[in-house]
Amino acid sequence: MSREFYKDDRYFEDYIICQNKRIEKFTDTLNKLGEGDSTKTAQCQRYLANFNRDLMSAKYSIGASRQEVQKLYMKYLEAVKNSSVADYAEMVDILSLAILLDVSIENIECVLKNTAFDADALVSVLKNIIQKKDLATESDDLLFSEIYGVFYQYIRGNVDKGKFLKYMEEEWYDSCKNFSWYDSHKSAENVYVGYWSWLAGAVLKMNTIIVTDRRYIPCDLL
Repeated sequence: MSREFYKDDRYFEDYIICQNKRIEKFTDTLNKLGEGDSTKTAQCQRYLANFNRDLMSAKYSIGASRQEVQKLYMKYLEAVKNSSVADYAEMVDILSLAILLDVSIENIECVLKNTAFDADALVSVLKNIIQKKDLATESDDLLFSEIYGVFYQYIRGNVDKGKFLKYMEEEWYDSCKNFSWYDSHKSAENVYVGYWSWLAGAVLKMNTIIVTDRRYIPCDLL
């Protein structure tokens, strides 16, 4: 059953066919490169990471099962391992998905060892959750508090469930205007894959909160 609000099944079916062709093409390119050019290999893996990430989102939008999302996440994570974490937002999403999908520490160890954003309180807390450590952090500093502050404060218990869910419904999407995917459902190109806050799902799951039929929250992974 589709979880989508903006596009119909036909759109996603066409998108998934095209995305699988892209993945096949770049996988073939990667195999041909071998180990001869580490720079091009890393670039190719980065493309594959992006393609697999978007395919995972699109398939979740159209109704993929938890098991299928887990499988796609592992393909995405493998490509990230062989390239790099692109930016802060990707780091947060990777960690959030690991929490949602109950990914083992061993499978996400390379990301846990990445210290690029360890000065950020949210990243530190998400890593601690995965590693089943105390949630204490050295500071409450956030690199992007205007976007991620509500999530961190909800984890800390300073924002209650009602206020958090209201924020997700009424304010979260508009807070993301600077992301490349914002308003992608209006694009003439087939680039829309769904608007899912994996982080919202992760922080609700860690508090054992179950919600249904929310526009931006991946409820079926809680």
